[in-house]
Amino acid sequence: MSFRLPAIEVSDDTPFANDALDREKIVNFVAGIVGDTSGHPLVLAIDSPYGTGKSTFVDMLRKVLNQKNFQTVYFNAWKADHVSDPLNAMVAALDEAFPRSEGASLISANNMTRVITIAGILL
Repeated sequence: MSFRLPAIEVSDDTPFANDALDREKIVNFVAGIVGDTSGHPLVLAIDSPYGTGKSTFVDMLRKVLNQKNFQTVYFNAWKADHVSDPLNAMVAALDEAFPRSEGASLISANNMTRVITIAGILL
């Protein structure tokens, strides 16, 4: 038998309200690094054993960055693990994050095959 704790709610306005592990300092530190890149590319790797709060940390970081007017895209690979082609799930997350206008999507269903082909070539 295994037990799984429910995810911590991270609100848009107060991302640290339910944080019992005092992650605010490290989240703000990492947000400061992201803000100091002067538009240069940045890759962050977050590595820790299963169940140690990586997803919660990233969610808090995303909310802090959104408060600072950064555009963020949240993609949880574990939640898309059931999808046969993970690129579809990632493109859907991008489509959700960057809508063109009300009711219109960045990538239409007709162009999805083309997007997958091009992304496959690039990768």
